[in-house]
Amino acid sequence: MNDLHNINIERAVLSSIFFNPAQFEEVASHLKASDFYLPAHRYMFEAMEACEREGLPIDDDFVQEKMGKKFDENAMLAILTTNPLPSVGAYANEIKKKSAMRATFEALQKAQEQVLEENDPFVAFEVLSQKIEKIRNGTGSKWEAKIKSFSDFQKKETEFFCRNFIPIPRGAISLLTAKGGGSKTMASLQLLIRFLHENPEKKAFGWFSEDSEGELEGRGAQICQMLNISPKVLKRLKAIENSEVVPHFTNFEKKASMTEEFYGIKHTLKPYDLIVLDPLIAFFSGNENDNAQARFFMNHLNSWVVKEHKAMVIIHHHSKDKENGGARGASAFVDAVRLQYTIAGDTEDNRHAIFEIVKDNWGVKSVMGGVKKKVQVWLKEIVTATKEVVKNVEVVVYDEAKPDFSSIPKLGGKK
Repeated sequence: MNDLHNINIERAVLSSIFFNPAQFEEVASHLKASDFYLPAHRYMFEAMEACEREGLPIDDDFVQEKMGKKFDENAMLAILTTNPLPSVGAYANEIKKKSAMRATFEALQKAQEQVLEENDPFVAFEVLSQKIEKIRNGTGSKWEAKIKSFSDFQKKETEFFCRNFIPIPRGAISLLTAKGGGSKTMASLQLLIRFLHENPEKKAFGWFSEDSEGELEGRGAQICQMLNISPKVLKRLKAIENSEVVPHFTNFEKKASMTEEFYGIKHTLKPYDLIVLDPLIAFFSGNENDNAQARFFMNHLNSWVVKEHKAMVIIHHHSKDKENGGARGASAFVDAVRLQYTIAGDTEDNRHAIFEIVKDNWGVKSVMGGVKKKVQVWLKEIVTATKEVVKNVEVVVYDEAKPDFSSIPKLGGKK
């Protein structure tokens, strides 16, 4: 029966969380407290869950406080003196596997007892089948259906950020799509700056994986000048510029999973109310046209945003056709969001862009006052390469007068 548990692995996983609390998210995505064999470990993981829910640091002091009378000093000492793991995913899966094995043996034992008591093997077989199905689905899901009467439902008003620009709902993912060079970055930068200006107590973060620090700084200054906003607001805007390696949030090599980098980034960005990721494909390692992989990726982002009540804006590229709201790749990217804007240039004045709502689940049209909105995104008119060439071309006037060839000697003539 020793194969049904491994105390050392349980200690190592809990130790890893204490040394790097960002790993709790990944462990919690695999395990629940009842998966741990030792009662002291189960109580400790429950305390960690309580700290996470209440926004408290996951350290030995707060965990001890949450455990109360269930606190075991010897168990805590054994965990804190265990070396943390560089990667917890495989070890969490091992704990889950052993938990499922214990549950299976317990189900078989109860089925045997029921056969002897009821003298009806078919009743026991039905009960055993139900238990095996629960084990197969994860030895008991954390999810519980909260069934309510319609009369108990309460209407909750959606909070929108930047209502006077392009409204962005809180607690949801919004998608901005445009073709290359379609002012996506300038629009998202303006969104972040407006958000911080209108909400002095809130925090915003932008990850611009295709732009350098110099480009971002210059564009931020232009936007502040255009909006007549103090550039001091830029000190509050936290961002990551382009880098050689952008950590993927997903891994589809063996089976679909979120990476450790995702859980680390999620933990780091917990204080931020508005997050912009530019572009989507930089963080997605799967096949861009695979709906199953896209849905897996977006489901995790949605769960993150809803649970922490954030507003997330994802920048994505247009496809060559106009299907799927113009967004490139799998339709699941669009299906998963609550709001999608497309961005197109203004043919009359290229300082402006036209934002059009092509998907609206939360009534954003009524907030914005229509489906389309013309917005200034550039401080000055953009001079295209064609204009620059024409401006520098020297004009030569063509003279239709007949040329004079009299000075040219004739072939075969006299000397």
